[in-house]
Amino acid sequence: MARYETAGAHIWIFRLSEGDVTRLNVARYRALKAAVPVALSVSADVAVCRSVGLSTGALLTTTYLRTDGADYFPLSENLDLRSIASDQELASKVPPCQ
Repeated sequence: MARYETAGAHIWIFRLSEGDVTRLNVARYRALKAAVPVALSVSADVAVCRSVGLSTGALLTTTYLRTDGADYFPLSENLDLRSIASDQELASKVPPCQ
C-alpha cells in the first residue's frame, strides 16, 4: 500500500471475514456462470467516530479493493463524502467518540 500514500492522508486496511469471503466467492461464481450478464455490487459498512469536529471543506476518501491476493485496485478515488451525504447525515454517521 505504500505506493498509494499521499501527503496528509491516512491509510486504514480492513479485511473481510471468512464468511464474507465465502459469500463473495459464491456470488462471483454464480455471476460468471449465469446464462445472461449480471451485475455484481459490493458494499461495506464501517463504524467510525471522530475525536474532533468535521472540517467545513471537502472530506475526501479513496477506497481500494484487493481480491484473490492480486494487487489493489481503486473503487473510488478522491470522493468527497459531502457530495453523497448531507452535513446532517455525516454528523449522524460519524458521531463524536465516547
